[in-house]
This record gives sequence, C-alpha cells and structure tokens, in this order.
Amino acid sequence: MKAWMRCVQAALLCAGLGLLASCGGGGGGGSTDAGGGGSTTSTGGETPVPSGGSSADTHQLFVSDRNHSKIAMLASANPPAGTTLATQGMLDVPGMVDTLAYDSGRNVLYAVTFTSVTSSSVVVYADASKLANGATPSRTITLPADVLLPQGVVVDAAHDTVYVAVSRQYDRQVLVYANASTASGAAPVARTMTFSGAINSFDIDFQRNLMYVVSSGYGVLVFKDVNTANGTITPSGSLLAGVMTSAVTIDAQRDRLYAADVFAGVHIVGGASLASPTNAGTIAIPYARVIAVDSANDRLYVGAYETAYLLQSASTLSASSSAPAAAVNAGTGSSIGGFAFR
Repeated sequence: MKAWMRCVQAALLCAGLGLLASCGGGGGGGSTDAGGGGSTTSTGGETPVPSGGSSADTHQLFVSDRNHSKIAMLASANPPAGTTLATQGMLDVPGMVDTLAYDSGRNVLYAVTFTSVTSSSVVVYADASKLANGATPSRTITLPADVLLPQGVVVDAAHDTVYVAVSRQYDRQVLVYANASTASGAAPVARTMTFSGAINSFDIDFQRNLMYVVSSGYGVLVFKDVNTANGTITPSGSLLAGVMTSAVTIDAQRDRLYAADVFAGVHIVGGASLASPTNAGTIAIPYARVIAVDSANDRLYVGAYETAYLLQSASTLSASSSAPAAAVNAGTGSSIGGFAFR
C-alpha cells in the first residue's frame, strides 16, 4: 500500500475511534476482557447488593455504549438478531471508557471511568447479574493522580486480580491490583508494568501469562511473564505486522487471537503463542471496532459503533466465513465499547 494511503487510513482510525493514545494523548481500547473481558470462573464471593439491586438473577450479558456513558444489561448472552439496547436495563456510568471486565465466580462487574486528567477510577458493581436499572457502584477504586486517561481493564478471576491500562504524560502503564474483590478507594498498586508505546486495547492469556497489546494502530505486540513482571517491560514479539488493528481479544483455551480492524473486519490468528502462528484469515465485518471472545461458549462478540455481531463456533471461523446479521442495535449516535458475559 502506498505511504500516503497508510497515512490517510491512520488519520481516519484516530478520528473514528477516538484512540487518543495513537494520536498523542492516550485512548480507549475496546475488548472486553477489555478489551477482552469476558466470563471467567473463580471461587469466593462478594455478597453486598448495591443500591438499586434486586433478588432476580437475570443479567447474562453487559454491553457498554461509550458515547452515552451507559451499560446495557441483557437477559441472554446470545441475544437474537435485531435486539435493541434501548429496551434493556441500563446503568448510567458517567465518563465511562470502552471496556468492561466480569468475574463470574464472584459476580462482579468492572468498568473504568474518566472525569478529568487527574481523576480516573475503576467502578465496581457487586451482584452484577441482579442489578436493577440505574444501580450505583458498590465501590470505586481510585487510580493514581498522574493517570491522564484509563484505557481498559482485564480481570484475572482465579487470582482475584485486576489489570488496568492507563496513559500518563510520558509513558503507558498497566497497574495491577491484588485482592480486587475487596479493593476500594486509593488501593495500593501491587505491581506496575511500564512501556513507552500506546495502549489502544489489551488482553491477557493467563494460562500462558502473555499480554497482547494494540499499540500503534498496526499489529499486536506480545509481552511475556505478565503474572510477575514489574517495572519497564519490552515486547517479546508481535503478530499481524503491518495490519491495521483497533482492538484485540484472546481465547486462551484454544490459543486463538482475534483482532478488530475498522477497515477490513476481524483478523484471526491460530496458535498465537507459538513461534510460528497461523494467519487463519479475515472475516469482513463493516467498521469492526471492538471485540471480545467467550471461550466457554466459543462465541465472538464484535462491536461496530451502533451495531454488534455475534459469531457462533468462533474456533471454526476462517476467511471463507460470512458475517451474520447484526444481533444488537445500540441506536443512532451510539458507540458500542465493550462486552462482558456470564
């Protein structure tokens, strides 16, 4: 591709996605765990019901709308085509950044918010599957004052740990909070991973302790030993070199990576952790911006601004696969930013 065309594409990506990091000021990635945040399992539990809570265990899927600072709560993690978010239960989350993360064992939903360049936080909803419309967070984790913008959250339910990607003035960090199920206020940061590149989206394979980061808008960077890394980190490799990417999610169970590309659709990489991964092809989905995989149900969620697509049997998808009908309609002016599921 000619150089001037790449420049135009990069400019459009920044303008269209609002990824401030790649445009000089930080940004929000969208994957659900969190950029990859999805259903996880664990033991133990947080039992308090937040304001507005109910006794019915009704919510199976959470979908964020960044432009309207809302999280929709759906009764099915596999909604039929044509489902509208406007008819679902809603949470108001002022200043919400794209991604969501969910600890299904503890039934806790995490979202990140930004209210000013010195005021960012992780808001936490206990008993998430039972929340009523308009429920307020049960607690808030206050991020350090030097954070300019939070960019995503991923939960390691097995170890009760939350990873929060943030942008600072001269670098980017992933802050690690231990004892996430009880952390509140200015909770201590257990570890900090620092690097100079942007973080537009990230997800973590906790089976192999690998972190995947969309940084420059092209390709995916790979970082190893993220379960113990502390201080400055450097990439150990990369995937999809030269390919435009806006968000990433990893199916750790199948070692299969998916990356969203607003121009081309969804790129698939098999054997993502291997020395020689396989490019399994690209599925054409218009304006694919954020992405999340549900490993337990082999289901892929793709957010494309006002619409979302659900792709079943994700592990069998290839370049010859076709995009299904849009499953969710978020409404005019919306921007679907993340998914979390039971």
